[in-house]
Amino acid sequence: MPPGDDDRAQARTLQRNLQAGGHDCAVEWVESTASTNSDLLRQLRDGQELAQCLVARHQSAGRGRRARPWIDEAAQDPGQALLCSLAWPLPRDCDLSGLSLMVGVCVVHALQTVGLQGAGLKWPNDVLLRQRKLAGVLVEVCERPQARWIVAGIGLNLRSPAALPEAIGLHEAGVEVDRWQVLSALLPRLCFALREFAATGFATWAQEWNRLHAWGQRPVQVLADAAAVVQGIAQGVDERGYLWLHTAEGSRRVGSGDVSLREDH
Repeated sequence: MPPGDDDRAQARTLQRNLQAGGHDCAVEWVESTASTNSDLLRQLRDGQELAQCLVARHQSAGRGRRARPWIDEAAQDPGQALLCSLAWPLPRDCDLSGLSLMVGVCVVHALQTVGLQGAGLKWPNDVLLRQRKLAGVLVEVCERPQARWIVAGIGLNLRSPAALPEAIGLHEAGVEVDRWQVLSALLPRLCFALREFAATGFATWAQEWNRLHAWGQRPVQVLADAAAVVQGIAQGVDERGYLWLHTAEGSRRVGSGDVSLREDH
């Protein structure tokens, strides 16, 4: 079978299964692209408003939060990662606070379905396993006249990247699955969750996120911007996805930043 034909067949099968489950969502496969998020955002800006999931074997310019690069070793290991993005319409007045956190919950639940135990969530956008990064989420927005479109990008290591000792893959945890098995568990769940999110916002997901919080009640520091560092005990998130810390000055809410464990503890 020519390279990519099996993946295209898998994409068609997943699309049919989504439609049978009531989710009108296309699934497309590409061998290589710069960024699946960028591709879908460009299509939306060009007026191609279609709910779809774009899956790639390789990204040459994949990115995470704050324009950080996503390191992709697909050239050496084609089955190393699940790289995909989902474009989905939400109401124009939908409050997107906490959306990336909700996506993270869906990722952990899908991984539990395929046999992984012990994954947790790091605020705001990472999935951790054994205190190493297993997956990341990047949510971007494209405003259109009829809807507020979101593009949720997900990068998940099926095998541990050799160049990143701080990362981990499912293989290292003894879970042998391919990208399509993970995506078949994730995508229907995510489509359903986005419909629920449109109606309720993040509030219905906050308790579950806190249950999965990898660093709950642990001493952390948050780099809120280039200079400001907030230190405290991570308490969890509220109904809008803000992280709360117990600091020496009392409770403090954090809306953005990079969280790390305190090295002095």
